[in-house]
Amino acid sequence: MMSLGNQWHDLNGSEEEFVSAFTDFVEHSYMSRLGSYRGERVVYDRDQTNGESAEVDTRVVGGQGAPIKIGYKLHRTGKQWMVYDAVIDDVSLVGNYRSQFARILRTASLNELI
Repeated sequence: MMSLGNQWHDLNGSEEEFVSAFTDFVEHSYMSRLGSYRGERVVYDRDQTNGESAEVDTRVVGGQGAPIKIGYKLHRTGKQWMVYDAVIDDVSLVGNYRSQFARILRTASLNELI
């Protein structure tokens, strides 16, 4: 998992537990925000593929304030494209979580992080 960086290899059999905990965390964090949806719309600006990788740039418009830029980074797995990162207003979710996890792991174990 990219958000854990090199620490992923140190999970030693706890990969499934980490993925489950992280999935629950992300779903809870972001799904609760979707409850505030008020009719904004997503505008697709650009998509670009390069072999097994792709990027899709979008904007959420129609809400209060400036449009929110969201770029999706994808990788082809078999015949499907899978999102592995979202960049919201120039901030990568993977990079953000990776730095947060690294900071936590300086003083805590992987089990404590999970």
